[in-house]
Amino acid sequence: MRVNFEHEFKKGYFLSEESLIKIDDIIKKRFNNKVVDISFRIFRIDGMLIESNSIDSILEEENAPRNFINRIVIKAETESHYMKLTFDSEESISLSIISDSRDFANLLIADLKEYINSEVIKFSSLDFYKLKKLILALLMIGIMVYITFVIYNDISQTQSVDIEKLKSSSDLNTKLNYLIQNRAATGYGEGFIPMMSVMVTLIVLILFPIEKLIRRVFPKNIFYWGKRKSLYDKYKDLKSKIFWGIVIGFIISIIAGLILNNFNA
Repeated sequence: MRVNFEHEFKKGYFLSEESLIKIDDIIKKRFNNKVVDISFRIFRIDGMLIESNSIDSILEEENAPRNFINRIVIKAETESHYMKLTFDSEESISLSIISDSRDFANLLIADLKEYINSEVIKFSSLDFYKLKKLILALLMIGIMVYITFVIYNDISQTQSVDIEKLKSSSDLNTKLNYLIQNRAATGYGEGFIPMMSVMVTLIVLILFPIEKLIRRVFPKNIFYWGKRKSLYDKYKDLKSKIFWGIVIGFIISIIAGLILNNFNA
């Protein structure tokens, strides 16, 4: 009975030389090292397509920014079995198996899935479209909460005005000046414009298609050999500096500001 199996690994991968050699070894062993037609197709960002029957042709690639590997397709085929394993830098990993033997297909699937899931899959799946919608919704909620907070405090402060003092004065200008000074003293509206500017900027960044820029700086799928190896190590250092220098610093500054405000209150 002929069986057909398709599987897609949703998460991001980190494919090193060691992992690629191990995957090649798993395929050959599962085919019992019989005469099997194994081919490797390498797609590069410069448009070059390289086809070979040796895994060495992949590992010998320069894999530099001008000729990054974009996709690798591994095919193994006999009269009874067919396997296609694809590593795509924009998508993820996909596996396709067609076989006359259900046992063979199940064993090959089990071996590849076990190794890939435990040793190659490293990064969580990130759907930028869903993420943008979530952040946008949270920003909208934040804006509404902030506006409500400002309006509520302005109304509360206005209601706390010394009514008797206003009544005792017949000068309209005096009353207006008192109200203006009283509202300015609250300080709640001073940060409204900067806050709104930050929120609008974030919304613009979310709505614009910046996924390619983000994935270039913080790649999700990695072919970790050649010059890409040293570049990825630099990316890791950059992410660490951004996290500790900007994100953590921003959180600390907010906490410090809240503490100072409480002391001054």
